[in-house]
Amino acid sequence: MAKNQPAHPWPEGPDHEDWRSVRVSQKILGEVQGPIPLAWAQRCAARLRRVRDRMRQAWVGLDDTPLGPMTDWVMACAIARENCLLLGRPGVAKSEIAVQFFKWLGLAPPRIDPEKLSELASQKVFDLSWWEERAQREREEQKYFHYLLSRFSQVEEVFGPIELELLKKGVLTRVNFGLLTGPGVRAAFLDEVFKASSSVLNTLLTLTQERTYFNWGGMVPSDLVMFIAASNEMPGGFATGTAGLGAGGEDFQTLHAFLDRFPIRLEVPTASGTSHLPGEPSNLDRAFLVALGREENRFTSGRNFPDPPEEDPPGINDVLLLGRAAMQGLQEGTPLLFEPERLEVFHRHFMDIARGLQAEAGTQGALLEHEGITWTISPRKLRSLFKIALAMAILRDEEFLSGEPGAARVRGPGVDGLEAFSAIWDSPAAQRRLRSRLESTLKRAEKDLG
Repeated sequence: MAKNQPAHPWPEGPDHEDWRSVRVSQKILGEVQGPIPLAWAQRCAARLRRVRDRMRQAWVGLDDTPLGPMTDWVMACAIARENCLLLGRPGVAKSEIAVQFFKWLGLAPPRIDPEKLSELASQKVFDLSWWEERAQREREEQKYFHYLLSRFSQVEEVFGPIELELLKKGVLTRVNFGLLTGPGVRAAFLDEVFKASSSVLNTLLTLTQERTYFNWGGMVPSDLVMFIAASNEMPGGFATGTAGLGAGGEDFQTLHAFLDRFPIRLEVPTASGTSHLPGEPSNLDRAFLVALGREENRFTSGRNFPDPPEEDPPGINDVLLLGRAAMQGLQEGTPLLFEPERLEVFHRHFMDIARGLQAEAGTQGALLEHEGITWTISPRKLRSLFKIALAMAILRDEEFLSGEPGAARVRGPGVDGLEAFSAIWDSPAAQRRLRSRLESTLKRAEKDLG
């Protein structure tokens, strides 16, 4: 082994035949300790580059946002294992973005298996061995959960019904196979999330933050690592929002604890009917043709989007390992992926912005206006934003993404990483105010970060 080359923490690297197995996922998620080799991170980044490029090309108009390509931020949240909130009018592809992203990572929706249903129906009394065997089988196929919520949605629809035989014995257990907290469910997309009842949202509070939930009489960890939610408007904005975004009010105050679980809010733009260049088709023209083409594919082949490539396909473990590698060595000041000097400069500008926004928000860390909250600053939010900025730096470093052997480390987060602060708004007014507030600060940072 070359001098100063860290030892492999486990034998199954990104090119191993078992790389996409759930066993490797568990090792990456902390079952095995040890340093991640830089070459492994480069290999995973090269695979994820194809997902990033495919996401950029799949939807028209999502590159033209104040934050740059919006799909990059969705992917950065996944690498950082942070929740992502998509906001926008109906028909702007919020659901499509989330679900297709999961599919391109090799995740499948829960499947209906008649044999399993028959087994379940035949159980006259609770059988723990059958339950454990079923859970193990479920974990072997890593999948995603997709559900549309409404004000009438019940907790059982998302978390599963209660097992009555165990309840008689005083143990509250939910039958959650294939649901949000089910074994093997790595990613989730909840549509119209703010329309859900308070009972559903309160149950989601712990899951979306600590990734744990109440089952078997205590708090247990879920397999969930990616969580994307979508809404036509912010809390409290039903029928009162501007451009599909809510205005605030009593409902907003009630739901703000849940909203705060999403460190950044991404507004999905509507395709424009005008073109910036004379003679060029507008975004609306091109978006219509793309949508029509997908509908043709669905009618003729049953699929809107092409399947992931069979040769060297990207997978969930590429995302998990890249997230772990991004955090490696930060505490000791010896980051694996980033140049220490540039990371130090970025950290200084990051905290300067955070202190300025907190000073404006006051001692409570929340800026209040018209009985609503315009933005909040807290250690938890700063931790999340910093991780997302690190992930964004990886996705924007073309040399590192090339996967060339011996390529240099990621240069480090730049001004685009600081742009995350302009996405912590809680209302349309705060969105404009934040961007105006950060404009001069980002220009100063650009001198140091390029």
